[in-house]
Amino acid sequence: MAAIDRRGKNSWRARVRIPGFGSNPEVMIQNAVYGHVSWRFSPHFAVAAGFRHYHYSLHETSTEFGSNTVLAAEGNTVPYNFATSISASGTVLSVTLTYNIDSSHMLYVRIDKGFRLGGAGADTGPIPVAPANSTNPVLGVQVANECGLQARVLLTSTCNPNIFLQAPTTYGSDSLWSYELGEKSEFLHHRLLVNLDGYLEDWYHPQLATNVAGFGFTVNGGNAQIKGIEGQLQALLPGGFDLSLNGSYVDAKFVQTNALAGYPAGTRVPDTPEVSASAILGWKHYLGNNLSLYGSLEDDYTGTRTDLPFGVTATLLTMNQMLIHLPAYQIANLRFGIRGERDGGDHWSAALFVNNFTNNIVLLDPQPQISLQDAAFSRYVVSQPLTAGIDLSYAFH
Repeated sequence: MAAIDRRGKNSWRARVRIPGFGSNPEVMIQNAVYGHVSWRFSPHFAVAAGFRHYHYSLHETSTEFGSNTVLAAEGNTVPYNFATSISASGTVLSVTLTYNIDSSHMLYVRIDKGFRLGGAGADTGPIPVAPANSTNPVLGVQVANECGLQARVLLTSTCNPNIFLQAPTTYGSDSLWSYELGEKSEFLHHRLLVNLDGYLEDWYHPQLATNVAGFGFTVNGGNAQIKGIEGQLQALLPGGFDLSLNGSYVDAKFVQTNALAGYPAGTRVPDTPEVSASAILGWKHYLGNNLSLYGSLEDDYTGTRTDLPFGVTATLLTMNQMLIHLPAYQIANLRFGIRGERDGGDHWSAALFVNNFTNNIVLLDPQPQISLQDAAFSRYVVSQPLTAGIDLSYAFH
């Protein structure tokens, strides 16, 4: 998990809500010092280590108008102003030990810590809420937000008008410790490469997108653990062909229960397939005069995943019923073309391509309804259908 560097970032965001308007100027500043050292103890053994110490601060202000704001009961002409800040410091480390058995075989151990900066919890400031006993029809959305927060945090289906909750307006940094053991090998005079590795990752305070009553925000969830194995094989074949095979298995689950995020311990981390794989068969034939024909046939496989559709208020009691189980899928692509080379690199190319040539219809992601006030129905982002075309490129040197 690489550190995300946003040094000196200044951003301004505006969002229009129906009816309403909101602006959210945001300033984020990050300072960091870092260092790296490597040392080869012998022809076989080497170590590399590095660190990065950072400090960041974020300040966001929010100005909103409209019936869907916190001050909706006072009319659409009264703005709601809000400001929030967050800051943090930390140090991340990286250590890699390598052992070269010989010129073609290497073992390695790597330990890394990564982080991701925190931020404001919602793009439009605080989630507007209103008491559950409010009879003002303008506050219907806010009442739903309050009841959704109570259902999520208190695990109750009865909305108590005497309780007044508010979702967090910021979320903190999350971090990850990664432990990896692997090998890299070459065979048949460097015509066959085989790489294998296994890893364990402990993910602390993961940043998760969630929502109540259709209002989205980001929270820090319960800790998760990710275990996996990966393999890669690359081979140069006769006749100008080359083959690349990749595969991985991932077991990613939450190990802590978190009411606000809604994920119980033991639930799979969303959008994380257990199995994924790819196979690419490439071909190249040199024609002379710096010209060559080339082609590729690629097939990508993605296993089953889980995800939550936007707009639902999932709690620890209802998460398993509301999770969408997306089926596994394959996408195959084909490309054939000609290229001109200069100075050892591609100068120009022209290729025919056919993407998703089996025309699979793949469910990629559940999406919100056009109107959350209508009866519930399902919408999905689907894969691009069979697409054919010509790809032209020219490199200016």
